[in-house]
Parts: sequence; structure tokens; C-alpha cells
Amino acid sequence: MPPKDRERGTGRKRKRVLAEHSDLTLTALYNVLEKLKAGDELTGKDEDVRLRGLVLILKELHETTDRFTAEARPLGASRSRICSSERSTGQP
Repeated sequence: MPPKDRERGTGRKRKRVLAEHSDLTLTALYNVLEKLKAGDELTGKDEDVRLRGLVLILKELHETTDRFTAEARPLGASRSRICSSERSTGQP
């Protein structure tokens, strides 16, 4: 799946969750996602956001996007070096 399609899928998932649960916010979803990534303990409220906000699915989508992005870049190349190279040569 192309990266743009994965990004759109993530966006659609977030929009659907927020539409179904008007009391959830994007900030709340990502705060819980960051706690999960850090291995922090979730409060009862965090656990509610995790379950209703499908945060584990959001986490998986982000990890997949990150993995594909890393695989698409030349080994050891940073984003700034790639952009700099494109500007100087006019070639990707």
C-alpha cells in the first residue's frame, strides 16, 4: 500500500472514532498513544480512551507507516540530507 494511502487510512480511522465518540479528542487519543509507547501505566480514563478510541489500532497504523517510511529511505540517510540532495541535483 502506498504511503499516502496508509496516511489516508489513519486519518479516516481517527475521524470515524471522533465522530462516533464526541467526548473524545485527538489530543486525548495521542496522549494515550504516547503513554503506551513510553510504557506508562494508564489511568481508568486513559483505559477508556484506549478502548473507545481504538488507540491500539492507531498505534499499529503509525508503526506500519513509520516502518514503510524507514524502508523507503536509503540506509543512514536523514530526511534533511535527502531533501538537500534533491535541491542540489534536482533529482530524488
